[in-house]
Parts: sequence; C-alpha cells; structure tokens
Amino acid sequence: WGPTGANQNRTQQGQMVEDQAVPFLGDAFPHTLARLRAVPRVKVAAFARLAPATFLPTHRHPELRAEGLLQMQLTLRAAEHGNYAYLNVDGAFRQHVPGEGFVFDGSHDHFAVNASTNDRDILYLEFKP
Repeated sequence: WGPTGANQNRTQQGQMVEDQAVPFLGDAFPHTLARLRAVPRVKVAAFARLAPATFLPTHRHPELRAEGLLQMQLTLRAAEHGNYAYLNVDGAFRQHVPGEGFVFDGSHDHFAVNASTNDRDILYLEFKP
C-alpha cells in the first residue's frame, strides 16, 4: 500500500486460501480454522490489524468482480472509548464496532482509517456468495 508498497502500521496474518488452512499455521488458531472451514467458498481469510493513528489509502480490488467475490470485514477489536475506526466504501463511512461486520464489493474504491488510540483488529474474508 502506498508509494513504496508497504504500510508498517498494518499487519496481516493469513488463515485460509482457497478453502484450505495456510500450511505454516500448524496447530495455531484451531477454533478460528474450524469455524472458517464451515464457511464454503472462501478464497482468502486473514486477521488484519490497523495500528492507532493509521490511514490505509483508497484502493480497490478489480479482480474480485471478475471472480464474483465479495469482501467481509468482521470487527474483532476496536477502541471502547473514542472509537474513530472506520471503513469507507464509495464515500459511505461505516464504524468498526466489535462483533459487527460489513459485506461489500471490494472492486469499489474503499479506504480505512483508525484515528483512535487502540489497535483495530478484523477478520477479513474474500468469498463467493
């Protein structure tokens, strides 16, 4: 992301690719993987963390439309107070609230911002509806 291709304030831990657990995980995340295996047609599943005071610039994934895929972000953790963590898709802001998710067309412009003082953690999915 960005001109150099990296954003040190955003980290990601892959979980599944093409309905298969990422091999290097071994026995890590057994409950998460069990639940993800129950969801059919997952292309990508990952945990993603956005550090405090971080902006993830506007981007899109045009290949998702061609593959008939949607994206989902399920918020796992966000600031309890002063929660200024948002996803913006096509100009519409959606606040990241723990336990709530968003399904959207990732081929559209979107960006994320975490203007809070806490990490924002999500489960990210690309899936075929």
